[in-house]
Amino acid sequence: MTLDRPYGAIEAPFVPLHELPATVSRLLETPGLTSQLPPLLDVVRSSTGFDVAHLYLRHGAGEALDPAGVWSLSDAERFQPFQNAIASLRLFPGMGLAGRVLLTGRVHWLPALAADPNFPPAPVASAVGLHSGVGVPLTGSAIVHGVLELFSLEPRVPEPVLLEVLGSVGRLLGNGFERA
Repeated sequence: MTLDRPYGAIEAPFVPLHELPATVSRLLETPGLTSQLPPLLDVVRSSTGFDVAHLYLRHGAGEALDPAGVWSLSDAERFQPFQNAIASLRLFPGMGLAGRVLLTGRVHWLPALAADPNFPPAPVASAVGLHSGVGVPLTGSAIVHGVLELFSLEPRVPEPVLLEVLGSVGRLLGNGFERA
C-alpha cells in the first residue's frame, strides 16, 4: 500500500499520553484505514511531543520497507528537505532506524541522529534541526507490517512510559493493517 499524498502542517489534536492507545483504537474503528492514517499520525505526533511522524510499510511480501508517503509535520516548509530525502529511500532489515525496527520487531530509540552512522538521512536531518528519533514496529499476529518513525527537534532520551504507549500504538496499527 502506497499513499502518495504528503500530509501535515496542521494544528494536530492533542490527547494525554495515557489516552493515546484508546484514541488510536477509536480512529481505527472508522472504515477505511488509509483515510485514517493522516489524522492518526497527527494525534500520535502531537500527543507525544515529536515534530515529525511518518510511516514505512513493508514492500509487498518482501523484506524491504518503502516510505508510505503519509506524514505529520509541525512545520511543513522546514521539514520538506527531510521528506524529500526519505521519499524514495527503500530500507532493508538492519538498515537505518526503520530497518533496525524491522529486524528486531522492537521499538528502537536514536538519541543522536547525526552521530548514528547507520541512519542514511542523518545529514539532512541535522540540516533541518532534527536531533533524536524513535522507530515503532507496526506488528500484527505474525509479522511487522511497517514502522512508524517519529523525530524531534529537541534532544530526547528514551522514556519508559512513552516507549510502552508507542508499543501499544504500534500493535494497534499492525492489527489494523491485518484487518484492512
